[in-house]
Amino acid sequence: MVFSAIEDAIHTWVTNASKLAGNQVYFTHQNGPQPSDRPFISITIGESIRSIGAVDEMTRDTDLTRPAGSEIQQTVTGQRDMTCLIQAFAEGVVERPLPQLPFTLPSIGSRTAVALMLDIQVALGLESVRSGLNAVGLSPYNIGRVRRLDALIETHFEGRAILDLNFYMSDQVIEQVGYVKEIQGTGTFIDGAITVPVPVDVIGS
Repeated sequence: MVFSAIEDAIHTWVTNASKLAGNQVYFTHQNGPQPSDRPFISITIGESIRSIGAVDEMTRDTDLTRPAGSEIQQTVTGQRDMTCLIQAFAEGVVERPLPQLPFTLPSIGSRTAVALMLDIQVALGLESVRSGLNAVGLSPYNIGRVRRLDALIETHFEGRAILDLNFYMSDQVIEQVGYVKEIQGTGTFIDGAITVPVPVDVIGS
């Protein structure tokens, strides 16, 4: 599986839905500094990937026109359930302006973390978003719930929210092996005191 394609598709969906700049949306555990400006979003892909079903499917395809040693192609396809965790961080916790105060609070009236998560969640219903995810083998089936996790930072609240969701995905590995066309050898036929050498010639169909 090429995970970079999955990362690109999810990053595109989250960036377009949130309307944030691309450098304000990053992946958790990605090397590099955390964005200094809020709002920003972090994405965790594949914290849990569960196999669906008892065994994966195996199919075989024989093509004698392939080069020797690769005539038989074995394909194993596995269905998986993958989690995705999205977190938003914003300076404000409410968009409604506050009454007059003798001091200034950061970014009152800006988009909150909850609002960002709701936009990302609802965007999964768009055909363009679904098509982009389906193109890399992802199919969202549980769009989760948005949870508010605001935190008190010194003298003001920082807006925080998370969205947990699940995707069905398909992974596939392919191996090519050789085809035995003919086996030749010599066996021995024994009947009492009679021993007769017998040629063996097995030809594959």
